[in-house]
Amino acid sequence: QLYGARPVSAGIPRVAVLITDGMSNLYPINEAAPSLRNSGVQVFTVGIGNIFLPELLFIASDPDTDHVFLLDSFNEASSFVDLLSVTTCDAPAIVEPGENTTSEIEEDEFRFFQTECAAFSVTIMIEQIDVVGTCSLYASTSMQNPGPLDPPDVVIRNEDHSVHTRSVLVHFAHALHQFIYVSVRGVDPFNQF
Repeated sequence: QLYGARPVSAGIPRVAVLITDGMSNLYPINEAAPSLRNSGVQVFTVGIGNIFLPELLFIASDPDTDHVFLLDSFNEASSFVDLLSVTTCDAPAIVEPGENTTSEIEEDEFRFFQTECAAFSVTIMIEQIDVVGTCSLYASTSMQNPGPLDPPDVVIRNEDHSVHTRSVLVHFAHALHQFIYVSVRGVDPFNQF
């Protein structure tokens, strides 16, 4: 926050992109990478050419399939920029389990969140409270940005606009560390939740 980052509680994603054509040689990554990820930053790595893949996997946020990209040469970089822009702009904000956030969105805008839970039980409740306006709530354990058009067997939704507090229950298939992806959609012209 000291250098311009918004507070984590605002629900705005923090993103870092590392682009490399090799491996680290001056600074060890074993402390810096986990520290960055643990501060709530989504870390994406892009390896170009002859890279050291284990290092890119270690630096990137989980899951690796969403955060690690490999290009054969710098010639591919210009066509890759659009994909990287979409991926990083739609990255969810990382929220710790039990952490409250307050955010604002306009009509038909989405705010995306992600949390990683050790499934202490088989069901977790996610609650969203309208402070101003009305919102819809969506959650999934497999889709990074769940929304109203996603299949009901993959996305849990609460679009009950007659109440100001809505919740969804997320059921785990197995009791391991699992990501929960949440999105909130604004319904009114101005919404705060």
